[in-house]
Amino acid sequence: MQTHALQTLQSSLEELSAMLQERQPNYKDAPVRINPFPLNTAIFIIYMCVTSRTALKERTTMSNNDEELLCKAYDLAFKYEANYGSCPQCVLRALHEVFCFKMDEVIKSSHPLAGGTALSGEGTCGALLGGIMAIGFMHGRELKDMDKGRFLKSYTLAKRLYDRFVKEFGSCLCKEVQKKIFGRSFNLWDSEDFKEFERMGGHRDKCPDVSGKVARWAAEILFEEMNKTKGTKHE
Repeated sequence: MQTHALQTLQSSLEELSAMLQERQPNYKDAPVRINPFPLNTAIFIIYMCVTSRTALKERTTMSNNDEELLCKAYDLAFKYEANYGSCPQCVLRALHEVFCFKMDEVIKSSHPLAGGTALSGEGTCGALLGGIMAIGFMHGRELKDMDKGRFLKSYTLAKRLYDRFVKEFGSCLCKEVQKKIFGRSFNLWDSEDFKEFERMGGHRDKCPDVSGKVARWAAEILFEEMNKTKGTKHE
């Protein structure tokens, strides 16, 4: 449609240019010669206006679609954590579905990272690890490139997610996040403590909300990188 419009526009400008040149007075004896109508320049300027407006419309639509998908990432991670547990798997599965990733083995491998690593509470929150793994899946250094440098992009993107998480929860450590959202931490290997964890909303709304937020934040980072790539291609 855009190509047809430009062809019609060019045809109209060509007719206008011919008309102006026919009506242009003879300034042969004048000290300054008036140049014919700058057809190519006009077409280029109008073309840039048309394409810029189209690109802006596409980016606005894309932004609206992205917001819907960010909400979907949150909702899916929340639901999976509430129903199935293992926060890293839930974050990864949500992102797997939002972005149509093929990462079944990655999701499987993330399972023992739940609960601050092996349910210990002492390590990094499993939801955060799941989000970082998704970033690494898309932007990490590949096996074939291990001898070709540090590849800092995935570190940079993961640090953005890490910083946002710490700003929200005060720490990346599972037990510290528990203190933030429950007012205390739990020994998830102790059956009575685990019951108390569940009674206080561990898998009702507390950890599901953490997982949902991480999935949304990670999705936002991934979308931004995808849109940068698309923008570069348009340019």
